[in-house]
Amino acid sequence: MKRAFKWGSIIIVCGLIISGIAYLGHKQPFDPMSPIEESTANRDVLTRKSFNKIKVTASSADVIIKQGNHFTVSYYGNKNHAVHAQVKDGVLKITQTPVTHSKLAKFQLLNSSDEERCIVTVPQKASLTKIEGHVNNELLLNRILAKKINLESNNGDINVLNSEFDQGKIITTSGDITIRNSSLIQTKLASTSGDINLNKVSLTKGCSLLTSGDFNGQRLTIIGHYSVTNQSGDNSITKSTIDGAKLTTKSGDNNLKRKHRSGGSLERNTTEPNFIYLKNVSGDNIIK
Repeated sequence: MKRAFKWGSIIIVCGLIISGIAYLGHKQPFDPMSPIEESTANRDVLTRKSFNKIKVTASSADVIIKQGNHFTVSYYGNKNHAVHAQVKDGVLKITQTPVTHSKLAKFQLLNSSDEERCIVTVPQKASLTKIEGHVNNELLLNRILAKKINLESNNGDINVLNSEFDQGKIITTSGDITIRNSSLIQTKLASTSGDINLNKVSLTKGCSLLTSGDFNGQRLTIIGHYSVTNQSGDNSITKSTIDGAKLTTKSGDNNLKRKHRSGGSLERNTTEPNFIYLKNVSGDNIIK
């Protein structure tokens, strides 16, 4: 009996240890709509110099670029993966110490929150000439004006809120692209394995490319010609301002207002200047 009790106790302890490791190593989901906690307890202010261009590379930290009262770059998180920032000739350059495999297990055990954030604030009247971001996790832009953007995330989502871009591209490899209350001019959106979600967005020219995900557009304003090309997913647009449209799919359904067709194409007012083209290989096209 004592031996059974002993082994039972060992099993329970091992289970608690494994559960603790799993909890500590699990990163909480990033919610772009939740308030950003900026405790000064673990905050490092990297620079307060002004800039008009941003070039950021982050191996593990979430990156947030938002409107604020002053030019500021701050880092919250593990100092073994510290973020470095410098401003030279008006260019803010941000880099992060890479996370190596040998440090990964130790990092997950010692860091209970597993949260790393680099927060860049830009004054209200400032307009950036270019933003270039290459990250592995989440990337958020809120109330930002930029003439040109080049944003890429390998393993996380890209969220854009209340912003205006004149040209550029937003690309995710394994994550969603979500844009709300914004204006995009000649901007390319591309997702390899994720959805593209747009709500109250003005699209002037440009395109969206998807490999395995859905395109969801609500309350869009289409100016000029815009195209959505999908390999394996549905394209859906609702309550939007569109003068003309064409829908094509090889293996799926086309629904254009009250018209329906399986496969092939449907079109309406194709000579109108403000026109959207939904192209699909294996999925449905819907405009309501």
